[in-house]
Amino acid sequence: GQIAAAQVQGDYTRIFAAEGKPVMIKSTLSQWEHQLPAALFSKISRRLLVNRKQIQQIVPLDRENTHVFLNGIAEPLLLSRIELRRLKGVL
Repeated sequence: GQIAAAQVQGDYTRIFAAEGKPVMIKSTLSQWEHQLPAALFSKISRRLLVNRKQIQQIVPLDRENTHVFLNGIAEPLLLSRIELRRLKGVL
């Protein structure tokens, strides 16, 4: 499936693929950043790359946190206020 996001978790990267289960891969986020097309992916923070075309909905939770729903993925990403500001800057 098409990659919707990549998120750092310790020494691994959690890959969210549309219509699939997240997969843990032993790789750094910077390695993924170089492999994935810059025309689609934006680095939102040191821990997160997002495919802008896969964003379905942005739902504010409170002043500090926001859920971002991606196409074909049930679990939303939790973004901080700074990460949300960066995401909005690239949309």
